[in-house]
Amino acid sequence: MAHFPSSLQAKYSLESSDLYNKLDTVWLKELEQKEQEAQKNKPVDKSLSIIEELILSKKLREEKLCKAMLADMGIKKYRKFTLPTNEILEAIRNKKEIDGFNIANAVKNPKFRFYTSDSPLASLEISNTMASVIKDIKDSNIFMKRGRQKRQENADEYARNIHSIINEVTVHETFKSFREAANFLNDQKIPTPLNKRWQPRTLTLLNQRWEALGLSTLTPKPK
Repeated sequence: MAHFPSSLQAKYSLESSDLYNKLDTVWLKELEQKEQEAQKNKPVDKSLSIIEELILSKKLREEKLCKAMLADMGIKKYRKFTLPTNEILEAIRNKKEIDGFNIANAVKNPKFRFYTSDSPLASLEISNTMASVIKDIKDSNIFMKRGRQKRQENADEYARNIHSIINEVTVHETFKSFREAANFLNDQKIPTPLNKRWQPRTLTLLNQRWEALGLSTLTPKPK
């Protein structure tokens, strides 16, 4: 077996190492170039994955169910939004329009509904809840308004009835003040609205109501 001087062995080893490094570099570059060309020439797969298809199918079924529910509730005013549900709610809170549509004003109508394409059933349920709350508030306001009207009617009726009574007993009387008039009515056992004693302020308020009703007033006059 031939033996090479150590200097030659070192030189050969170094040259072999450099050669391998160069070959590795060239091979990697060629491999990278081929991979890039393969990616460029690879046809684009536009088909949906199975999971994506299932999600889309579920949303489409939910949307059909939403329309069926709206028809069953007799709701004709509704709107579908492509924006996420959270953005719709944010627009309502901040009173912002969506594509020129004022959603904040629309939800004030208890007969209006909306749903979103990202979560049709969940967003419709939110819309139903909002409509229910709005309806309760409006019903409460109507009830309170009717209550005020009824109280007003009762107060006017009492004012007319007590006017004729007080007018009859005071027709020949002259009072320097409402306090003097109140004392006189108490002495005559004339009932107050709450069956208590007459006070100057009570008589003053009643006098104002008489004036509003176009009735003669009890005006104190100095003697």
